[in-house]
Amino acid sequence: MKKLCCENSLEGCEAIKAAIEAAGIPCVIRNEATASLFVDQAGLEWPEVWVVNDEQFDQAWALLNRPTEEPDRFEVSDDEADKLKET
Repeated sequence: MKKLCCENSLEGCEAIKAAIEAAGIPCVIRNEATASLFVDQAGLEWPEVWVVNDEQFDQAWALLNRPTEEPDRFEVSDDEADKLKET
């Protein structure tokens, strides 16, 4: 399992997780419990998205960091999801 990213909100992590899973890449969110408590306090951890299978990390990273002009960069089309599953 590898950490893909962290966000300052649980909603952001959930959007990323949904997009990555739409491409057939299993992932999990960690530090969910502290997400609601976070107010720039030392010692609390940001919510994180982790890719379950190490061998799929590069695919997930490419999806997360793909260039786009769309306002919601985490929205994945069916064609895009199919292409990521093939690689």
